[in-house]
Amino acid sequence: MATVTWTTPVGLTVTQPYRKFSQRLVNTQLQSITVYDRNMPSPVNSQKQKTAFPPNFVHSLDASHMVLSAIECKIAGLVFASVHDSYWTHACDIDRMNEILRDQFVQLHELEIMENLKTELEQRYADHKMPTRTWEYASASALKIQKKGSKTGKAEKQLEEEQIIESSLADQHLQFCNDEDVQSEPLDSKTADAGTNVLEAENKSADDADAASSSANEHVVYIDLETVKLVDPKEDLAGALRQEDCIAYTLSVNIANQKKRRSAIFAEYKKISAIKKAKGKGKGKEAMPVSDEAAVMDTNDEAALLIQQLERERDAKLAEVKTSYVTEFKRKPIMVTQSRMLGTYKNVDSMTAETGVSGRFIPRLVWVDIEFDPLPKQGGFDIKEVRNSPYFFS
Repeated sequence: MATVTWTTPVGLTVTQPYRKFSQRLVNTQLQSITVYDRNMPSPVNSQKQKTAFPPNFVHSLDASHMVLSAIECKIAGLVFASVHDSYWTHACDIDRMNEILRDQFVQLHELEIMENLKTELEQRYADHKMPTRTWEYASASALKIQKKGSKTGKAEKQLEEEQIIESSLADQHLQFCNDEDVQSEPLDSKTADAGTNVLEAENKSADDADAASSSANEHVVYIDLETVKLVDPKEDLAGALRQEDCIAYTLSVNIANQKKRRSAIFAEYKKISAIKKAKGKGKGKEAMPVSDEAAVMDTNDEAALLIQQLERERDAKLAEVKTSYVTEFKRKPIMVTQSRMLGTYKNVDSMTAETGVSGRFIPRLVWVDIEFDPLPKQGGFDIKEVRNSPYFFS
């Protein structure tokens, strides 16, 4: 974690010194003294950094105005002194100094101060990350696939473990920073339940789930996954969520159809097992005449050839079925944050209801690249009016 650092309009670099210094209480005969060792590496006091930045930034602008005014008064031959935002000169030069103060104030604030600050912070902290609470969308069909899916492989298990560790570290970071703004975000009851148990619908029958999905979500249709163009969630969140429902539904249908075709093929070639059993029975352990042994060998060879032919036909059909259906479709998960893509929706529950999606939003704590909110639109006040003000620096 880094301290907040910025550069003033006059080129002075400012760094906030707030850290959680280790302290030690030293008892003497007269009193108790608390000693802070500021030479030891200490964690940043993020709460103090956050609350102190706005006033400190304004103070740095005031100091920049004072420096610019002092330089201009020096050029104009005026005697100049100041303490913070109080400026002094000889009585005969007051009016002239006031003109200089107003003129330098206008020149300072005509600069793109906030734009320059945002650009500097984005460049300075480009390689930093921040923990944020997000919601990952999982459609009803995707949850159903996950429930009925095959065993998880080593790579998937490792990825899940890494995600759990990442979420735990982010949560600890938020608690350590005492980030009240983030921690005070209310979780809806549905979202909290989803986070506790992603597959809470496991006790419901598949038929009930299908009926509810088809009746409540008319937008869920089968689509062509080979030609589909993904909707950008940042441009159309509702459209991306509905498309995700369609993609997951299509995958579930393809998986079911593929499984049905595979079962039919295996049923069609059941005779392979029967031939193998009959071939095995022909291998007796007792001694038999040489002529009988030759007959058995010929029969076994024919059976082996027949088995090989049938297995090749079966495997060819299975391979065809495997390529006939799209059962995997790579796309980035749709992540929703409270401050960004949630937009005008009141909360996650209202977004689910208004967009009419079939799935649910699962809460996550993740580390993301640090981002800064867009600057608000500038007001209509003309700073140049300060030059003619009878009250400003008068």
